[in-house]
Amino acid sequence: MIVGSPSDNCSRWTGNNKVRLETPIVEDFTGDGKKDVLGRIYNVYFGDIDWQLTEDEKNMYFSRWALFEAVDVSGDSLVYKLNKYYDQISEGIKVFSIDYNNDGYLDIYTKPDVYHGFQTNKT
Repeated sequence: MIVGSPSDNCSRWTGNNKVRLETPIVEDFTGDGKKDVLGRIYNVYFGDIDWQLTEDEKNMYFSRWALFEAVDVSGDSLVYKLNKYYDQISEGIKVFSIDYNNDGYLDIYTKPDVYHGFQTNKT
């Protein structure tokens, strides 16, 4: 049970929070000629949460995306390192890449998904 939760919703809470690499984009983001990996690595969905969240629970309401920089992609095993990660207060962010300003380098942008829960849980 999450401390402060008005009911035993721990399994539902953790079931809605995904920790994994989702929607990876494989491109050379660092300009070194090696293909890096960009993707969402933590995501929260509040779609079926039907209780008022505590302030501690609200602090867990974010999505995280990260850039993994290619270190060695020459052999049988690929080696990447975490370059940067970013947290956004949003449910189900989607990550995209495009050369938005036509400078020859890929730009990264995100878009929030549709919010399904109580509005009071979002603030």
